[in-house]
Amino acid sequence: DADGFGLATESIEACSPRAGPLGIAHRSALAHYVETLSLGRDQGAQLVELLRALVDAGHEPYRATFSGRAFEVLLPDDERLCAFAAARAPCATLERGLASFAIVGRELTLDASLPARVQSLCRRAELATIPALGGPSSSSLVILTPAETLTAAVRTVHAGLFGATVGGDDVLVPHPPAETRVTRA
Repeated sequence: DADGFGLATESIEACSPRAGPLGIAHRSALAHYVETLSLGRDQGAQLVELLRALVDAGHEPYRATFSGRAFEVLLPDDERLCAFAAARAPCATLERGLASFAIVGRELTLDASLPARVQSLCRRAELATIPALGGPSSSSLVILTPAETLTAAVRTVHAGLFGATVGGDDVLVPHPPAETRVTRA
């Protein structure tokens, strides 16, 4: 009865015997909302008020950071969010038309070169990307890109990390490593 509904709670996670990237997940239609808090007022109270206002307006935060002065959050991009930001101006700004993709796996932070490799893959394909709010974790590396380039970014990174190409029904098909490929004479 740990969750209050008579159900036992447990964590369910994907398992892999090796560390490193396992796959890519994505979110389309995101906006980057930034609100600068007022000086001289309790910051904790201001954050509570802001988060309550976001929730009351029906906005679901995706990733957030707080610098000590400004609160930044990624939210689903829609017209209601524009109205919310406009009502809180000039303290609030909104950048629309974003999407994110995440490289997910195990012990990703052990590979210090992973963020640079992902950025390099996207740069070579002339795709604009930046690290998402909050930075990498041991299980994910989240990257922001303009929404219109999300598909190209996911395909580029997937091909670069996993050696995949586009197959039938527009599905990414992984290629096995060279040492496991079977060739017939």
